[in-house]
Amino acid sequence: MGESKRPTLTGDDTDRTVTLTPGDEFDVELRENATTGFRWSIEELPAALELVEERFIAPPEPTPGAAGGRAWRFRALAAGNARLDFRYLQPWEGTSSMADQASFAIEVVDHQT
Repeated sequence: MGESKRPTLTGDDTDRTVTLTPGDEFDVELRENATTGFRWSIEELPAALELVEERFIAPPEPTPGAAGGRAWRFRALAAGNARLDFRYLQPWEGTSSMADQASFAIEVVDHQT
């Protein structure tokens, strides 16, 4: 049996549609500079998806102020369509500080034929 590769979405994939089956996992990785106070957050987790993991990605060079990233792993729970929206903002300032956003369309299909 071949090993399947888990899809990874980045900021370059905004508005891309990903097709999965229930139980499949996928990753989202977005660049972030935590030293500025800005952080990516999920606007609202769709019911068709489960958040498996969230983690910070350290910058490749340990230079003060260098940008790193944030990564999430999700699992598809049930068939249906969902939109996964992220906001890049300073949490204490709310949406008025939003500097960027990313959205991904998720289509979960039953693998029955």
